Amino acid sequence: MPDDEVDGFLSPKEEWERDEAKKGKVRLPKFVPPQPFDGTMKEMKSFISSLILYIYGRKAEFPSNESKIMFALSYIQGGKAQHWKMRPSI
Repeated sequence: MPDDEVDGFLSPKEEWERDEAKKGKVRLPKFVPPQPFDGTMKEMKSFISSLILYIYGRKAEFPSNESKIMFALSYIQGGKAQHWKMRPSI
């Protein structure tokens, strides 16, 4: 559908989003970042699920595996997980 056929039907916000998308400036959806992870088994599944949802929901922000790893490590804090974070294996 050409743009002139939808003009007048879109809200100002939708028109702005359409124009930004044409410029290559796509707005990413909002996802809640994961909660900090302390390494307990009780919280592991929840952490991994929220991490995957966030990373795949905002793929443009994570162009490489290294960027995904660094993001995940930034949410590992304290407890048993701190040992994993501090290992120089990367």
